[in-house]
Amino acid sequence: MKNNQLLNAVAEMSSALSMINKVSSIDKLHMSLEAVGYTTEQLVEIQDFIDREVTEKEVIEIAEKNAFSIYIERLAEIKRIMDVMKGYQDMGMINLSISEEAAHAESQAEGIVLNAVEGTVQKKEA
Repeated sequence: MKNNQLLNAVAEMSSALSMINKVSSIDKLHMSLEAVGYTTEQLVEIQDFIDREVTEKEVIEIAEKNAFSIYIERLAEIKRIMDVMKGYQDMGMINLSISEEAAHAESQAEGIVLNAVEGTVQKKEA
């Protein structure tokens, strides 16, 4: 049985490399590796170690498992964020409705008070 940490690390590197190939370039990866201190000799040594310890089939299997797991977890996270945002929007609409109703009630109350005051003033004048 292979070390699961090693398999997971190689699978994640493989997935990352696939993404780098799609959106960037290997040259940028090499520059980044050099920038953090990896030499060509170290990279060759690491690749030789991976080749000795892990088969391509094992990497593909664990990468697929990880990809499904990550996708499902992130989908659930996005659904939760979406639900929270919808909740905030709904609360905003409720608050707006309450605010509009309060403004209408306040306007009606002002009208009633003005009518009462005017009626009182008119009665006093009469």
